[in-house]
Amino acid sequence: MTLRVQVIELRRRCRRPPQRDLVEAVVGDESGRLPVVFFNQPYLAEALSPGQNLWLHGRIQADAGGKRQLVNPELEPVEPGEAPLHMARLVPIHERIGPLAPRWLRTLVRQALDGLGPVAEILPAELVGRLRLASRGQALSEAQFPTTADPVELERAASPAQRRLIFEELFLEQLALALPGEEGRRRGRAIPLRPSTATGEKLRSILPFRLTAAQRRVFKEIVDDLAGELPMRRLLQGEVGSGKTIVAALAMAMTAESGHQAALMVPTEILAEQHARTLSRLYSRAGWPVALLTGSLPRAEQQATRARVASGDARIVVGTHALIQEGVSFQRLALTVVDEQHRFGVGERLRLGLKG
Repeated sequence: MTLRVQVIELRRRCRRPPQRDLVEAVVGDESGRLPVVFFNQPYLAEALSPGQNLWLHGRIQADAGGKRQLVNPELEPVEPGEAPLHMARLVPIHERIGPLAPRWLRTLVRQALDGLGPVAEILPAELVGRLRLASRGQALSEAQFPTTADPVELERAASPAQRRLIFEELFLEQLALALPGEEGRRRGRAIPLRPSTATGEKLRSILPFRLTAAQRRVFKEIVDDLAGELPMRRLLQGEVGSGKTIVAALAMAMTAESGHQAALMVPTEILAEQHARTLSRLYSRAGWPVALLTGSLPRAEQQATRARVASGDARIVVGTHALIQEGVSFQRLALTVVDEQHRFGVGERLRLGLKG
């Protein structure tokens, strides 16, 4: 039960053992009065005072004599006309962070939002109006402290605040993907890689299985991009086991067969070694050796691999962050592939491309 009441009486009673320390109060509103008992919270005797307005949330129980009372309720002092933060509303639940309980975190978030002041809009006004989006400031506040009184409606569909924030995130992600591509188009042309009939036959010869319709479609899109003079920026996305690796492997093989270099960057050395072994087996028939470059390789082996990469002898290179270190140069890098791209920063991904 949640009640908005005023403190009428207040007293502290000490019992033995100490864990039975009680603060007793009588609260009321225009409908009547109700006893309240707080166990083991002696500080409330000083924190509360008669005449104070409170919101209380708890369970009404009967004492030994059958008298109804509110036992150990949550409480929130409020000023007249002030809306509560922790009860009598849809309340955000935060995971505890060390000593910071959800109630403290909720208070800190409210203080942070109140301290923001006017929130600058980052989306074009025309777009906000046309799509009937909430303002950015309203969305930030409503997402944390929704004012709607219908939780069922919130479960059924995204609220206006959620819809605005979801749209903004996707909009900025698309913008981040598009701007470097536009910059690349202004900066220069890509190396066109146009496969011959012989290249197609060679790629088919290395396949250990028939491609699915989706894999064929995606690979054709990549081939079309590689054949053009505009730099390709493509996100290959799919479930585990959907065949992303084989599609990327075919694109790298096509690059190698055209006389250029392809690089595959992965976040861990274990993954780099796994990819190097897989690609080596796949390319063994075609005679495309795979070079592996990681930070843990012996110094002499690293230097030898760097020399092969710089000379162009290593057509296909698999590595970790070592690929973007100073001193690593490619002779004819035409295609870069980043596995688990979310594990790399934007700058790291771009640095690999700038090696070409």
